[in-house]
Amino acid sequence: MKRSLLFLYLLHSVVVALAAPGLTSATPRVNSAAPRGTGTLPALGLLQPATRCLSKPATWGLLKPATRGLSTATTRVLSTTTTVSLLNPTAVGLLKPAMMGLPTVPATGRELEFETPDGGKGRAWEWKAPRKINYTLMLFHNARGLSNEIREQAEKLGKALGINVLAIDLYDGKAVTNSVEADKMTHSVDEDRATAIIEGAFTYLGDQQKVFTLGWSFGGGWSLQAAIIGGSQVAGCIVFYGPLERQVKKLQLLQCDVMGFFGNKDKWPSPEQVNEFNMNMQKAGKKLQANRYPAAHGFADPGNDDAEDKVSAADTYIKTINFIQGRLK
Repeated sequence: MKRSLLFLYLLHSVVVALAAPGLTSATPRVNSAAPRGTGTLPALGLLQPATRCLSKPATWGLLKPATRGLSTATTRVLSTTTTVSLLNPTAVGLLKPAMMGLPTVPATGRELEFETPDGGKGRAWEWKAPRKINYTLMLFHNARGLSNEIREQAEKLGKALGINVLAIDLYDGKAVTNSVEADKMTHSVDEDRATAIIEGAFTYLGDQQKVFTLGWSFGGGWSLQAAIIGGSQVAGCIVFYGPLERQVKKLQLLQCDVMGFFGNKDKWPSPEQVNEFNMNMQKAGKKLQANRYPAAHGFADPGNDDAEDKVSAADTYIKTINFIQGRLK
């Protein structure tokens, strides 16, 4: 009984001490004026350190901060120093940085320019594999241009495959901020200029590099054209929907296998257009691995967060890795 009364007395003393006005000055300050979504504690709806329960494991039965993925701060209470645990959402996997308004880790490649045969300069983003390897994945962006999402996906594929990646900018550095501008940009790209950029990219890589081409939507069509342009230097071509070559004579120039990903709810290309492409590839004597999904256009685009597309998109990623790995020598 005496022990219980002593415990209650001590608990009451601590509560009173915490409530005392003079004690809060020793508490680590949190910027309560910061805007919401910047990752500060008030924006996340967390309690100020002075109002958090004290974490003396032996006394209060709480886990040590290191075992819970918690950060620690200290505050002065009377003449003793106690530890205050502050929840770190990213450490325990509750929130992702983007959900907290924090920047994600940027891709670690580099921007570069190269000569093009029309006398201009081509632009691209390059990620180099840690070890020297004579394989490069040449990527072609969708209608949104060479965005951060494309760069991040390029690095992800490069790391998974262990090969170099060169993401081509077919917009010559022009930025796209919305879908209306994106649609205008895709229709304003000059085919001769785009061809010159691709030819310049192959020259930049050199004859010793074997190349895989891959593109989404607008870039899917250019992935196929790049495979035709690259000839024997291309080891494989991957097309994520987009415009498909219809001329059998041009398809006969392909010197690699083609793998395509198409949505049955898509109109660019429609299922009928995919059937036609399949027949034209057969006429050209070329191998096409066509994968179809119950999805609409853009279902596997980098940055697409539509939950309905996640399963289909994940399958395309696995098939892409297997297609390329099976052709690395």
